Amino acid sequence: MRRALAELEGVTLAAVLCHGAASAEAAAADVPLALVTRDRAAFLAAGLDAVDIVAPNHLHADLSVMVLEAGLHVLVEKPPATTRMRWRAMTSPSRGISSN
Repeated sequence: MRRALAELEGVTLAAVLCHGAASAEAAAADVPLALVTRDRAAFLAAGLDAVDIVAPNHLHADLSVMVLEAGLHVLVEKPPATTRMRWRAMTSPSRGISSN
């Protein structure tokens, strides 16, 4: 994903949120100029415009809701959610998102 983002004009990979120490270490080596953290609050406070969620499928919905509640744009790979209930939480009208 990093390489694809690097090819987009005006896009900078500014922060990476990691689940474990091993993935954080690998990310820090791969993108040394980005903030690499395991702390969700620090990640959301990094001054981001949008978040691209690249995580195991079962985490897509929860991470998307976290990002949306922080007022950020989100791009999430398929499947965006693993259950209808999680999909509805992501696309709730209170977030101003269409579920169509």
